[in-house]
Amino acid sequence: MILNPFKRRSEKIRQEALKIAGAAINNARRASKSLYALGGAGSFGGGGGADGGHWYNALDSATSGWNYYVNNWQTRRRARGAYLDQPHFKSIISRQADTVIDRGLMAEAVPDSKALGVTDEFIADWKSQVERGFHRWAISKKSTRTGTMNFYQLQRLAFIGQLRDGEYFSRFYYSKDARLQNPLQLGLVSPDRINGYGLTSTIGYDFSSADGIERNAQGEEIAYHVQVNKGGKYESVRIPATGPKSGKTFMVHGFRPEFDDQTRGYSELFQALQWVQKITDLTDAQLQKEIINASISMYVKPSQAQAASNPFEGFDGNGAGFDDFDNVQTPEDGETASIPVEDNLTCTDMSSTIDFSKPGVNVFNLKEGEDLKPFEYDRKNTEYTAFVDILMEYLSSASGMPLEVLKMKFGENYSASRASLKLFWRVAEQWRMEIATDLLNHVYEAWISGEIAAGRLESPGWSDPRLRAAWLQVNWIGAPEPDIDPSKQADAIGKYLDMGLTTREREARKLNGTSFNDNVKKLAVENPALQAVRIGDVTAEQPEMEEKENKENE
Repeated sequence: MILNPFKRRSEKIRQEALKIAGAAINNARRASKSLYALGGAGSFGGGGGADGGHWYNALDSATSGWNYYVNNWQTRRRARGAYLDQPHFKSIISRQADTVIDRGLMAEAVPDSKALGVTDEFIADWKSQVERGFHRWAISKKSTRTGTMNFYQLQRLAFIGQLRDGEYFSRFYYSKDARLQNPLQLGLVSPDRINGYGLTSTIGYDFSSADGIERNAQGEEIAYHVQVNKGGKYESVRIPATGPKSGKTFMVHGFRPEFDDQTRGYSELFQALQWVQKITDLTDAQLQKEIINASISMYVKPSQAQAASNPFEGFDGNGAGFDDFDNVQTPEDGETASIPVEDNLTCTDMSSTIDFSKPGVNVFNLKEGEDLKPFEYDRKNTEYTAFVDILMEYLSSASGMPLEVLKMKFGENYSASRASLKLFWRVAEQWRMEIATDLLNHVYEAWISGEIAAGRLESPGWSDPRLRAAWLQVNWIGAPEPDIDPSKQADAIGKYLDMGLTTREREARKLNGTSFNDNVKKLAVENPALQAVRIGDVTAEQPEMEEKENKENE
């Protein structure tokens, strides 16, 4: 029997876990006392100093660089703040999502006909039916519980959560609404709604007892404790990973661990936050300098005969001034300006023409011999762009992305640009494998199960785990690798086809999401029509050509 620690003795278990973890860390600190001077960022129970700069209180770190644990909640909070506030950080995540997911990863069914013992004709029909039906379901917003996005859009949002938060959770709903194409509907659950705090140890301690996830004796995730809004109040609900009787998937957890005992994900880009903050601070300073230079920052150079005058003397707080500045007496403190009454003195209301809250003022009342000179700002930061590029190289390398891809600015060297794309594409393929394993394969199986249960799809041997695995073999095809020279890429694909290294069906799906078989059927109609148009054009031009030739012969 598996006990639910969040309904029974939850606080006691949490306190015991903290005590054990604290003891383990204290032992490690004493053992390494002669080698490491521990910093004050992020100790158990909160507190800590600001040694981590803008992004403190997420790591228990030593000046040597030894971090004893990672506070997953803190790293997620900091990463989300940077994602909203800092364009450089968001650009890294957005560029990854645009490349890995793009318009969505599409299912290419590849069932193993030899293992299933069925004919190739049966497999071809089954494959066509599955791919068409799954795509129709995936592009519909009814594929998600809220109806705010379709399955392909949900893929991108889940992947952004993977990069920014370090993990994502997805719920599987099975509706009885007969109007739906398939009973399966999906939803994403914010990691913040999972009960528990989530800590990742770097010294081998297991924090899984209070991270909001139930596990069996083998460590397999079997249930999740989620805060669910019910009538305006949030309640903790236990959601099993799979149904105990039906075997249906109800919830999945996607993250990429970096330590053996890691049970919750944390942002892989967290270590880059301080570098991103330095870039942002430098950019703010540079912009502030330009704003200052655009403001009123000038002085009156006096003539040789007299001292410099004040061109704004006589203006009050409302922006009113006088034409004759020589006749205006400067008031003492607490007195009102004395304005001589003369027939030739006119008062000009400047409140509608001069706005001192904005940069830019025209000065026309300098005296003879005076000149208006700007204050020179001689602290020119000519290395700003180069400095930012250096920092961005560190950030892009940490995310596995070449700087050229991050900036979307390539050099004139074709080979170098091609090499950068090739290296980055390996990272993109790895990420596609990650999301396929954690999410997409589960969705594919749940959808096919719904089709079989409804009697719309025949899959002999589905109840046998080995045959089911043969039916469920699938490739997830995304946007192709960008082509710097499409002509060269087309030639290369042609050679791959000749050598039998790829298929026309796969290349069509990668290129524009179409099916080769569908393309052939459409071209069978389009080509004769196009040929007829071309023949008609030639026939129409024939009399004109003959008439022109006759005139030339005459």
